Amino acid sequence: MKRFMATLLTGIIAFSALNVPAAADTVDVFIAGDSTACEYGKDEKYALPRAGWGMYLGKYAKDVNVTDYALSGRSSKSFTTEDNYYKLMRDVGEGDYVIIQFGHNDAKNSSDEDKELRYTDPKGDKDTEGSFKNSLYKNYILPVQEKGATPILLTPISRRNFEDNGKVKDSHGLYDDAVRELADELGITYIDMTKITEDIYNKVGENGAMYYHAIYNDREKGKNGIDNTHLNHWGGEKIAYLTASELAKAGVFELSGQYDDSALTRGEFTQALVRVLQLENADAKDNFSDVNTDAEYAESVAVAKAFGIVLGDEKAVFNGERTVTSAEMLLMLERGLKACGAEMPENIGTTMDEHVKNAVSNLKSLGLDEKEKVNLTSQDCYAILTDAFNEVTELKSLQAEKEQSLDEIEATENVVIDKK
Repeated sequence: MKRFMATLLTGIIAFSALNVPAAADTVDVFIAGDSTACEYGKDEKYALPRAGWGMYLGKYAKDVNVTDYALSGRSSKSFTTEDNYYKLMRDVGEGDYVIIQFGHNDAKNSSDEDKELRYTDPKGDKDTEGSFKNSLYKNYILPVQEKGATPILLTPISRRNFEDNGKVKDSHGLYDDAVRELADELGITYIDMTKITEDIYNKVGENGAMYYHAIYNDREKGKNGIDNTHLNHWGGEKIAYLTASELAKAGVFELSGQYDDSALTRGEFTQALVRVLQLENADAKDNFSDVNTDAEYAESVAVAKAFGIVLGDEKAVFNGERTVTSAEMLLMLERGLKACGAEMPENIGTTMDEHVKNAVSNLKSLGLDEKEKVNLTSQDCYAILTDAFNEVTELKSLQAEKEQSLDEIEATENVVIDKK
C-alpha cells in the first residue's frame, strides 16, 4: 500500500510539473542610437542639461523593460565597436524589439578620423559596402532578426535650424530618406521622427523650438549657447512620449499614461535658475532648515538664498519638494536678473499681489513678456529658464560672433573596443 501511494504521489507531482504554466518571458525594448537618444549624467558643460528621448521612453511603455544602449557621438558604424553594441547583441532575444536611430553622426566626414570611424555613405543600397543602408542592414537588422527579435527603424530627430522663410531646414540630407527606403524595401516598421519633430518646430517657430533644447555654459558653442542638436529634459520627455505613442500604434507595447507636463518643484526650478544665470557664491553656506544637505538642489538653494532670490515661508522653511507657483517663479526670475546686473525699479510693494504685479512689469521692461498662469507646466518653466539665459547673454554682451560648426561643437569621442 505504501509503495502504491508513493508511486501515485510521484505521478501526481510529475503530472503537475508538466502542466504548470511557465512564467511569461519579459519583452525587452532596446535602443541603439546616438546622443539624441542616450542617457546623461550631471552634464556639467551645460547650463540647461541635455537629455536623450531614450531616458524617458520607459516611463510611457507599459509592461516592458526599456534598455537604452545609445551613446553620444556614435554613428551606425562607430557604435558597432562599442561595448554597448556587444551587450545589445548578447541581451536581445526572441520576441524583443530593437529601436535603431542613427544619422546625425553618419554624415560627419570633415576629418580623416571621422571618415574612418563614423562616416557612412548616404547613397548605395543595403548591399553596398560602406553605405548607410548597408550599415543598418548588416550591423543591426540582420543580427536582430536572427535572434528572433524585431528591428524598428527611426529617422533621426530634426535639428533646430531654420531657413530664412521661417521653415525648418533639412537637417539630414539623404540619411532620413535612406531609412524610409530601407524600411519599405525590407517591409519592416519605421517611425518618421524627422517629420514629427519638423512639424512641431514649424508649428512653434524658431523661438518656440528653442525651448526644447539644451543650453551650453559656453556661449561660444551652439548659437549664443543654445544647443540646436540636443534636447533638454523637458524636450527629451516630450519627444519620448511622441515616440512611445508611435510605437504603441505599431503594436510594440501599450502606451502607459498621458504625457506628464507638471511644473518643476521649487528645488528643481531654483537649481536650474542658478545654473542658467551662472551665479556663484563661494561663501553661500547658510541654507534653509528643511533643505537636506544631500539634496541635489541644496548648493543651488544656498546660492540663491545668498543673492536674495529665494525666501522662506512664514516658518522660514523652503519647501523644496513643493511645485513652484507662477508667482514664485516670476519673483525668483526678477531677483535673479537683478543679481546679474539688470536694472529694474525698486517698486517692491507690500503684498504678494503687488510683488508679483511689479515683477511682471519689470520683466516686461526687459522684453520678457511673462504672464501669471494658474496652472503652471514644465514647458512654462523651461521657457522661463531659456529666456532668462538669453536675457543675461544680451545683458552682459556675451553673444558669440558666429555660430560654431557641428564638428567644432562635437569632438569625436574615443572609440573603445570591448567585446566582453
